[in-house]
Amino acid sequence: MQITESIIELENGSLRIRRQGAGTPLVFLHGAHGINTWPRYLELLAARHEVIVPDLPGFGRSTASKTTTRVHDMARVMLDMIDTLSPDAAVDLAGHCLGGWVALEMAVRGAPLRSLTLLDSAGIHVDGIRKGDFFIVSPGELPALLFADPQVGEDWLQAETTSEFESAVFQNRQMAARLAWSPRLFDPELTRWLRRVSVPTRVIWGEHNQILPLAMGEALAQRTGASLQVIAAAGHLAFIEQADACAEATLAHLVEVSARRTPAPNASLGI
Repeated sequence: MQITESIIELENGSLRIRRQGAGTPLVFLHGAHGINTWPRYLELLAARHEVIVPDLPGFGRSTASKTTTRVHDMARVMLDMIDTLSPDAAVDLAGHCLGGWVALEMAVRGAPLRSLTLLDSAGIHVDGIRKGDFFIVSPGELPALLFADPQVGEDWLQAETTSEFESAVFQNRQMAARLAWSPRLFDPELTRWLRRVSVPTRVIWGEHNQILPLAMGEALAQRTGASLQVIAAAGHLAFIEQADACAEATLAHLVEVSARRTPAPNASLGI
């Protein structure tokens, strides 16, 4: 399926938007490393949905204003994006890592969502759980830190960091640090707002996530009232490492949401 690309102008800057597929809109927000290549996970989702993937402000080919310094600033830009792209209909929203955190900030602000899918999402802190730190390790250590299978990690990082994407890699790392350096990958205020997540939510987590250990996924699911699906043989980038399993979990969630929203035949007659 063809991937199309466009630029939209918003108050806080321009956003690159890539799309694939047809059907109900599913917005995917990437993580702290950005998304230079198009992963199999998105291709699988696009078989049933119109998958819409923005470069978050300051990442990839999107720009960010000087006032975009916190994750909830990013959430406001993404809310504006949804208003522009889908003014008359709610969307399904999925996010990984930093993108999951942005998605949570959108959800607690009443974004027009049908559902929420959080893949190895940042955003909260759990006492006693030590997180891994991709900001301070060397490039050679990243594959083993981000993936259960370091060889999968090496292959992915090699594709993502070719000379074609050199400037984007630097820009993404700089923007991620600007947003999530301190405190690392969470907002101490967010947890008390999670009760406002009112849409059906699924948390998908890599069993061997070293950046945000599984206990954090369990806590996030509990605090948002979400279902939790653990992905075996996967680390922090479970949607890359186990694309089929993550896509299956995501699509199953969306099917369940659609079934709940579809009235039974003759429901209005009480039959």
